[in-house]
Amino acid sequence: LNSKCARLLYFRKPRYGYVYAKELEKAGYKVDLIDDYTPFDIHQTGKLPQLYDFQEENMEFLREHDYSGLSALAPGLGKTIVAGKTIVELAKGPVLVVVPASLIYQWVNVLKNQFHLQPTPLSAKLDPIERESVLNSSEIVITNYELLRKLQPMRVYSLLILDEAHRIKKKK
Repeated sequence: LNSKCARLLYFRKPRYGYVYAKELEKAGYKVDLIDDYTPFDIHQTGKLPQLYDFQEENMEFLREHDYSGLSALAPGLGKTIVAGKTIVELAKGPVLVVVPASLIYQWVNVLKNQFHLQPTPLSAKLDPIERESVLNSSEIVITNYELLRKLQPMRVYSLLILDEAHRIKKKK
């Protein structure tokens, strides 16, 4: 794939997260891997969307690799849908989704409308107390790379999804 047009997602369970954790640390994030958290099911109601064959093949690849993988479908072919399906299948506790700022509300809409989930956007528009509340209480938090660098999340997440993951290396 042409790297300029490929949007990337990494899927990693916390106990196997050391590879991506090291990359996040190199990019300036502080990462603690802790298995001690209380799991819970993500609240999902309603019918799930039907995946296309190529999306289902992508899901099968992720399942075979314990959801530790990269989804590099071409633009517009449903990486967000694959991520939503992964959240429904895998998440047993809070989920952190990190995306470019311009995509936060696109992700919120897809997860709400296609998967009947209740993601909470975390943007710079919120005051620091509201940000802290969202980070510590929401099932699915969607934020951007720039804001994440400024936050001090103290919560353990069961699933981390990075959209356009190459952005973790940008310092600005």
